[in-house]
Formats: sequence, structure tokens, C-alpha cells
Amino acid sequence: MNEIRATLFKTIDLGEDMIKKFESRKNSIGRKYLLRTGFSAIIFIVYMLINFIYIVGVINEHKKIQKELDKLDEHLSDLYISVINQETGQRGFILTNNHDFLQPYHEGKVVFRGQEKQLNHYLDVYPQFSEHIQDTIKKGEYWTNNYGEPQIQMSKLGEKPSEDSLKKGKIAFDTFRESYQITHQFVEKKKINLENAFYNKLILMFSLTSLFSVLVLLFIWYRMFIEFRSIITPIILLSHCVKDYTQNIFSTKPPLYKAKDELGDLISNIETMRLELEMNMDYMEKKAYTDGLTGVFNRRYFDKILHNEWERQRRLANKISIILFDIDYFKKFNDKYGHVAGDYCLKKVAEKMQELFHHSSDVPVRYGGEEFAILLLEQEEEKVLYKAEQLRKEIEYLNIPHEDSNVSNWITISVGIATVIPNEHLEIKSFINRADKALYKSKLSGRNQVNSSTY
Repeated sequence: MNEIRATLFKTIDLGEDMIKKFESRKNSIGRKYLLRTGFSAIIFIVYMLINFIYIVGVINEHKKIQKELDKLDEHLSDLYISVINQETGQRGFILTNNHDFLQPYHEGKVVFRGQEKQLNHYLDVYPQFSEHIQDTIKKGEYWTNNYGEPQIQMSKLGEKPSEDSLKKGKIAFDTFRESYQITHQFVEKKKINLENAFYNKLILMFSLTSLFSVLVLLFIWYRMFIEFRSIITPIILLSHCVKDYTQNIFSTKPPLYKAKDELGDLISNIETMRLELEMNMDYMEKKAYTDGLTGVFNRRYFDKILHNEWERQRRLANKISIILFDIDYFKKFNDKYGHVAGDYCLKKVAEKMQELFHHSSDVPVRYGGEEFAILLLEQEEEKVLYKAEQLRKEIEYLNIPHEDSNVSNWITISVGIATVIPNEHLEIKSFINRADKALYKSKLSGRNQVNSSTY
């Protein structure tokens, strides 16, 4: 009890130290959770900023590309108008021979060359338009070089172009016009696709942002739930542990908790208290179950272990045996040699018993006075008889003189054995009585021998 009292006082001191730590680290658990939540919020804000910057970049990039496509379309339209002006001027000059019509023709040629250079610049930027733009330019040049300019020159010389030549020129011009329409439609389609892709990307970005926002909120909620549970669960388990400790059940360990905070200090201090109390209780229990003279287990321990093993072996339908023996004419030995020699004799017998029966399935005890008992688990009767006979011989071989013995000049023992398979019809008391009767038979038969009684 002194050890337990000392442990309790030590626990109080640990509690006072813990309170001081609480005061020096106020709300450290709360700060930890606040920091974690704040960190999650910062990540969310940073993500939103990055997302915003990205969306602005996407919008600017879209505007830039859209502007360039509009300019390309504008150059393409100017190219087309320039050829229209050439064709109008050429046709007017042929019909009227008025040189004023040559002005739009020549201006159209100049514009055509300028727009051709601009469009060729876009071929490197947008190679997907290359085939269509080059086709339109070639067909415009083809009309100019093969029909526009030659027919004007013929008109200047006073010659009229043939109907066949005019007809072919019209076909070439219509081919140019058709090529322009195809190229223009291709550019317009590209602009529409770009616009659709832009809006789809925006929708995707807003959807992802919304989804991420929901996930972040769920994550924060989940983390708060986990953190809350990580505190509440150890506290609940700790409460159960302390309840067990009040009932002297010290095998229940406090919950694992790795965080270095107030709860960690509390659990650590309770674990220290548990280990010290367990050590003290183990010491007191061992002292209560140990014979003070011989150091082997005593009758109290024997009764406890026999009761537990009886129930277990009954469930398993296994054999259980008991070897019961006492020292022959021990009273005469004490009277002859004195109690000091008697204690020495008991110690030597106990030592030899422990030496021979040291397995986990053997439980040697001092049963009382000069009487000893050994509980044997899950062993055949023949083996038990052999061990008992070996014990009897080894005790005699100790060569402890006993001049007043009626059976030998040395210390000897008489042994009784009982072996059973426990069942609901047998009682522990009758089992022990059976071994006691076998021991009594050994004594009546001249002592220094082994007898067995089997159910």
C-alpha cells in the first residue's frame, strides 16, 4: 500500500506539472487547427488567383487571335475587291475604250500586290490557311495575267477580244470568286470554332473552379472532422483506460497519440502512472502468490490457477494432472535437527521441484507445511508417473540426513497422483481428494513411493 500511495502522490505531481504546461501553452491545439484551416484557405485563395490570372490570359489570347483572324479576313476581302476593281475597269475599257476605266484597274493591281504580301505573312502564322489563301492568290493572278492584262492590251491596239477569250476570262474570274468564297468561309469557320472553343474553355474553367471550391470546402470540413475525432476518440479511450485502472486492470494501454500537445502530455503522464501502478501491483500480487520461505508459488496461487485451468481444459477436453507429495516423517526431522534445518530441507526440496518442473505446462507450489503440489497440463498419465518417480528419486539423492526416518537414512517423499479430463460431472474438490487418497495410500504402503488414482 505504501508503494501505491507513493505512486498516487507522484501522479499528483505530474498533474501539477501538466497544468503548468497547459498554462504556458494555452490553446496550442486550437492554434494548430486554426493554422491548418488557414493554410487550406490560403491554398484555396492562391488557386483562385491563379485561376483568375489564367482566365484573363485565355481571354487576352483569344482576343489577340480573333483580332488577327479579323485582319486576315480583311486583307483577303481587300484582295478580292482589288480583283473586282480590275475586272470592272477592264470590262469598261473594252466596251468604251475610255482610258478613265484603266485607273481602277491599275489601282486594283497595286492593291492586289500589297494584299498578297500581307496574306503571305499570315501563311507562316496560320499554316492551316496556306492552301486556301495561295489558291485564291494564284487564281487572281491567273485571271490578271492571262485575261485581264492581255485583253486590255488588245483593246489599246484597237483589237476586240474574241468571244471565246472573253468567255474564258469570265470563267477564270468566276473561279477566282469561288476560291475567295471558299477561303472566306474557311476563315469564318475557323473564327466560329475558335469562339466555341473559347466559350467551352471558359465553361470548363468555371466548372472546375466550382468543383474545386466544393472539394476544398469538403476537404476543410473533412479535416476538421478528422481533427475533432483525433481528439475526442483518444479522450473517450482514455476514459475507458482510467476506469480499468480503478479496477486494477493495468493491461489496458492508453491510446496512441503522436502529437506533442496537451493531450499528448496527458496521455504520456497517464501511461507513466499505469506502468508504475502495474509494476507495484505485480510486485504485490507476486508477493501475495509466493511462499516466503521457499520462493515457489503458494496455496493461494495454486487454487487460482487450478480453477482457471480446470475451466479451460474442460472446454478443450484435455487432461489435467496433480502430483501431491509431502516429506516423510518431517516432524521427527524438525524435532531431531531443529527448525533451521527444517527450513533448509524445505528450500532444497522446493529447489529440486522447480528444477524438474520448469516448463510452462508445470505449476509447482508449496501446498502447506511440508506438503507440495504440482499441477500438470495436457500430459499423459504415463509421463506424469515417470516425472513423479523421477522427483521421488531426486529428492532422496539430495542426501539430506534423516536418522529418525523409518524408511531411509535420508529425506524421502511420498507421492500421490490424480489425472482427469474435466467435465460437468466432476468437481475440483473431488479431483484434489483423489490425489490426496493416492498420497495416503503411498504412506500406508510404507512411504517413499508413488501411487496414482485415475478417473
